[in-house]
Amino acid sequence: MILINKSASAPLLRAVISLLSTGFAEENIPVYDVVPAEAELPFVVVRAMSEVEDSTKTDYGSRVQIEISNFAEARESKTVQERSSAVISMLEESDLDVEGFYLLSAELVRNDCAETDVDNVWSGAITVEFSVQESEDTTTPEAVTPQEDEDDGEEVLEG
Repeated sequence: MILINKSASAPLLRAVISLLSTGFAEENIPVYDVVPAEAELPFVVVRAMSEVEDSTKTDYGSRVQIEISNFAEARESKTVQERSSAVISMLEESDLDVEGFYLLSAELVRNDCAETDVDNVWSGAITVEFSVQESEDTTTPEAVTPQEDEDDGEEVLEG
């Protein structure tokens, strides 16, 4: 069996963004992976920081660090801290569904709140390290065999 290593970052980001979007929907706080130029405060940004392979002989796994930042006006600095706590609670209480991977663990690496370089804007930043293991069959695909196309007699590949 040959393992095909695939990145866990993208499916993990999608799962975290989906979880937080649902969690903050009532407060009408958008969650982005890329912040649009016209975005208004408050909002949450989710981005992958790093991914390190953590595999065995038979299983592909990885550790992915994701940073979740929330931004608000300075008068809402307490709200930024509360929102960071809410993010941690959402992650702890959910069964995060990561497409193609089993979530083995999630560990809080950093949690801080500070004023940004932009006037009157506060940010809460959380870094979480997720440990995942690939869940789909990762063996090599069946051999591709050429077959003749009935329309023009040319060979086409079918698996």
